[in-house]
Amino acid sequence: MIKTPLPTTAASDNDLELKIQDYLQRLDSVELTADALVKELEYSTLNFSQFQTLARFLHSAGLHATLVDLVTRKLADGSFTPWAHYADSLVRSLKAVTPHNQIPINIAKNIVSGALSENALSELSRTKVLDAFETELPEEREKRRNLAQILRAHHRESILDQLQLLQSQQLFDQEEELLQQFQNEFPEDSALEPLWRDFKDRKAQAYLSWRSERNPSRTNAFRFPPEVKDPEVEKAFKIVSSQMKALAQKDPALTADFALAHIFWDSQSEAAEILASESDLSAKGWLRCEALVKSQRFVELLVLIEELQKLEHLDPEVSFACSYFRAQALWGLGKKIEALQMMEGVVQLRPQYRSASALLDEWKEQYS
Repeated sequence: MIKTPLPTTAASDNDLELKIQDYLQRLDSVELTADALVKELEYSTLNFSQFQTLARFLHSAGLHATLVDLVTRKLADGSFTPWAHYADSLVRSLKAVTPHNQIPINIAKNIVSGALSENALSELSRTKVLDAFETELPEEREKRRNLAQILRAHHRESILDQLQLLQSQQLFDQEEELLQQFQNEFPEDSALEPLWRDFKDRKAQAYLSWRSERNPSRTNAFRFPPEVKDPEVEKAFKIVSSQMKALAQKDPALTADFALAHIFWDSQSEAAEILASESDLSAKGWLRCEALVKSQRFVELLVLIEELQKLEHLDPEVSFACSYFRAQALWGLGKKIEALQMMEGVVQLRPQYRSASALLDEWKEQYS
């Protein structure tokens, strides 16, 4: 009767992993742990996932004879056989006692036959020790490799789809956790750096927008908290700021974090200087616009807006953002009527954008 591996829950596999860790901690010996596990499980019917976990531990520990003995005794009890670990351990054990390190043909054929009887040739193909006795093993191995690549590609796309969903919902904590998972699983992926850069930029923008909406008066370019007067604090801050600027120039990935830190410290001009070193305007351009507004560097802001608009001149979101910042630059340069007209257009396009509405109301009150 052919035994087909059934799906197993992660919990069963995880329970055995925890059991192995517990024995190792209490017994402080790989050999004693192996003996305890074998005694506990030798009369239990193990599913495929459980037996793989146990076989992987024994094989990694170099206890090949123990593994061979256990599998041999459990071949008839209904447990699913970890054929690759079994074959590899059996070959390692036999090489030490057979002439010229040759594997007896009858033993090799019996292993292949056993794997075929359980429809597990693919599992056996995980090891190369029996390739000389079964021509289908390399083919099965290639199929496994191709399938693994396909599943990995699907998994990657699934993570990217989840990231896109979290981005649309602005769930930054969950997005950061998923990005970290993506980095752990695909550390060399070319999409990784742009994803992190975009995440940090959007998070910074969201925080700035949230702060402005909670404190509408802070959006006025002329209202800033007083500068720190303590000379010792100011001296220390200049040292830290200088070091951050130098580090940001060496590693652009730090630019957004350091700039945001300066914005939190109400050091808008220094934030703008740090962001000016970033050559990729699409990544940190909008954060730099915010810093230029708050540091009242309006001419520089207008120049930056022109550069940003050239990048994505057909994107309505870019046009909207450029109008929003251009209106603030015009107001700061004293062109109040033009600024009011432009901000009114922004509010008409996005009446729900509270920062623009609050700023327009404040300007009207000042201008009247």
